[in-house]
Amino acid sequence: MNIEFEIKFLNIDEAAFRSELEKLNAKKIKDKFLMRRKVLHFPDSLSVPNKWARVRDEGDKITASIKHVVDPNSVDGTKEVEIIVNGFKDAVSFLEEIGLSVTSYQENYREKWHYKDCEITIDTWPGLKPFVEIEGPNEDKVNIVVNDLKFDKNQGEFGSIDMIYQKIYNIPRETITHADVLTFDKMPKPLKEII
Repeated sequence: MNIEFEIKFLNIDEAAFRSELEKLNAKKIKDKFLMRRKVLHFPDSLSVPNKWARVRDEGDKITASIKHVVDPNSVDGTKEVEIIVNGFKDAVSFLEEIGLSVTSYQENYREKWHYKDCEITIDTWPGLKPFVEIEGPNEDKVNIVVNDLKFDKNQGEFGSIDMIYQKIYNIPRETITHADVLTFDKMPKPLKEII
């Protein structure tokens, strides 16, 4: 599996952050778009903590990934292997046929930028304020972009989205990873009751 070098910064002002990106001459790659995904988990006999599969429709491509958060407190703590697939339903069916089970359908909005070899995204998830994710080819390049954008690395977050919901709302991670549906018009009951 490949190491993902990424860090998140929560609760940003989208308009102000876009202005900062423009001042740095960052290049917008893609306007805000809706992403949809199905999250799948391995059978108990193959289960590894913090490891799951995902099929995601990104509008211009569909990907299937296996992700593993090995250290939720580190810029290089997530491993991933990802392939581009021909169809959303077929990819989900393929993973189900080899024993994985769909545990959640999720949607979020994303806007993509590129700056100094890094992808910068503005992500919006149901019930969360927009946040930034910076992903690059190595930790040094990610740190350069973090500094250029005047973020405090000590305020960064790592790991998967369920960890963000847990941090902000103190709900069990399984509420997100096993929510039948997590969309802007339908949220799992514990999250709906909090926000």
